Formats: sequence, C-alpha cells, structure tokens
Amino acid sequence: FFSTLNSHSKEWNCLKTYQSQTGNTELQASDWLRKDRKNNTLVWQQANVYNLKHNLSSEYQTIKQRTDFYLWLNKALNEKKMDVVWPKMAHFISNKLEKIKSFPFSIFTGNEVKHYAEKGSETVFMKAFETVRELYFSDSVLQSDEALTWDENIIYQEQYVWLDEIYKEVDARTLKTIDKMAKGKCIYTFMVPKEVAFTGDLSNK
Repeated sequence: FFSTLNSHSKEWNCLKTYQSQTGNTELQASDWLRKDRKNNTLVWQQANVYNLKHNLSSEYQTIKQRTDFYLWLNKALNEKKMDVVWPKMAHFISNKLEKIKSFPFSIFTGNEVKHYAEKGSETVFMKAFETVRELYFSDSVLQSDEALTWDENIIYQEQYVWLDEIYKEVDARTLKTIDKMAKGKCIYTFMVPKEVAFTGDLSNK
C-alpha cells in the first residue's frame, strides 16, 4: 500500500494528511506540500530536481502543478544562463489554460475543448519531461543559436508529433476553436499574446 503511494505520489495539502496516509513522518524526496509549491520553497525546488533526475513526470497531476513546474524550470534555466525560451512559453500557455474554466472564457468554450486542452497539457508535459531533464542536467550552456535550435526542435515535437494523435481525435468544430485559441483570435486574443501565438494551421493535421 505504502509503496504504491510512493510510486504515484501527489501533492499533499498538509503534512498531517501525508503522515496519516503514508505512515511516513517526513516527506520523501519526490513529495511536496501545496504550500511548498505556492511559495516556491526549497522543498518544492528539491522535489522538482529529484523528479527530473528520476524522470518522474507523473508526480504532477494537475495543470496548476505543471504550470508552477514550468515557472520553476524557467527560473532554474535562467540561473544556469540558458537562453532557451520554450519553458517560458509553456508556463504562459499552461497558465492560460486554467482560464478556459473561468468567466468569460467558460461561456464560449465547450466541454470537448476543455477536455482536449487538459489532455494536451498532460501529453506535452509527459513527453517533454525527458528532453527537459537532459537539458537541465547538461554540462552545456545553450545560448544564442544553440538555444534557438533547441527551442525549434521541441516546438516541432510538441506541435507535430506529441499532439498529433490528439488532433486526429478532434472533430472539425472543436479543432477550429482550438486553432483560434492557439492563434489568439476572437475572445482568445486576451489569452494569447503575439509572441507565443501559434502560426501554423491545425486544420491540416
């Protein structure tokens, strides 16, 4: 029972709940409390490093958790003097996905769109984790053209490989809405600024 919990850890609301459900007195290396994530504590930061090292992408079970991971990752790579920008883009887009559920976007966004948005968020996170892990622990500091090449490669993988199966499942109407969201058209202009807007054509998938 305890080993199953440990291999599929999740964010814990408080230490008391964690202790009662796991039998552990202290948090394991892959674990964190909600307040740790919200306050970017050392516990949260160390858990992210541990999970990257051991490729534990399944530890992050919600869009909010993945959003804050991207935020931490972007800051961590900046501290390493990396010039890559994909983590910043991923954080921005992941953060905006939460707005789909809130007014006024929820009025114009159907359940199918919400479903595929959440599925896409999880898919990209899980698929990108290994690539991000290699970058984080690399001895090389990607700057200038090398950083641009890394960004171009992961963006291509994201749009044309990792999300390809999801695009194939989506009906034409839903795909059109997702396309507008990605490009920041109509009401979604307030969600997606020009610097991160997708410029391709999802209808060609």
